[in-house]
Amino acid sequence: AWPGEAAILAEGFLRREYTTDYAPWNLPDSRPDNPIATENAQVARGYFWYDFAPLELQFGRDKVHFGPLRSSLLISDALPFMDLLRLTLPLGPLTMDLMISSLENRQATPEDVTVVDTVHYGFRRTIILANLHRFEYDFGFLRAAVSGLCIFARPDNYFVLADFFPVFSWHSGDITPNNLSLIFDLEAVLFPGFRVMAQFGFDAINAQGIGLGDSDIPTIPAVIGGLE
Repeated sequence: AWPGEAAILAEGFLRREYTTDYAPWNLPDSRPDNPIATENAQVARGYFWYDFAPLELQFGRDKVHFGPLRSSLLISDALPFMDLLRLTLPLGPLTMDLMISSLENRQATPEDVTVVDTVHYGFRRTIILANLHRFEYDFGFLRAAVSGLCIFARPDNYFVLADFFPVFSWHSGDITPNNLSLIFDLEAVLFPGFRVMAQFGFDAINAQGIGLGDSDIPTIPAVIGGLE
C-alpha cells in the first residue's frame, strides 16, 4: 500500500458560452464540419491529489481561494478555475503554501491594447504564469499570513528557477519583468462566535518614497475587511 492518501477527481458541466454568439441552451453546439462542438471548456475540475503527510500535493484544474474573507485580494473562488500545481506544508502552527499556475492566453483586439513588442511577445506564443507563495501562522485566537503573488510574462518565455521558489523574495530578487503583489491578512476570534478579518496589500512596491533606489512603477494599496 502507498503511504499517505491519494485521490483523483474530475467534474464537468454544460456551458452555453462557446462563442460570442448567444445560444438558447447549454447542450453542445453545432458548427460547420463540427456537428457536436464540445470544445467549450466544460471541464470545471480535474486534478490529482496526494497526501504525503504532512505535505499535500495537488496537480490539475480546480477552484482555489486564499485569504479569510469571501472576497480576496489574492486568487479567489470567484475565478472559473486555475490550472495549477499546489504544495501545502504545515509545520506546527506555520503553514507554507506554494502555487504555480498558468493563465489562459486570450487574444486582444487592436482597440484594447497597443502592441509594443511583437518580436518577443505574441498570442499563442507567450506563456503567462501566476505564482503564489504564502506563509500563515496560527497564534490560537489570531491567524496572520503574508503572501506574494507574481504574474510572469517574459519575452521569449525565459523563466528561471527563482520564479518557482517557495521561500524567496521575488521583489528583492528583481528578476524582471514581473508584476508582484504583497498581501497581508489577519483573522481574529475576539470571543466564541465572533470573527474579525482584514486583508491589505500593495500591487508592486516602490521604495523611492523612503529614499531608496527603485523603479517608477507606482505602489497601489488596497484593503478589505469583514465581520462574521
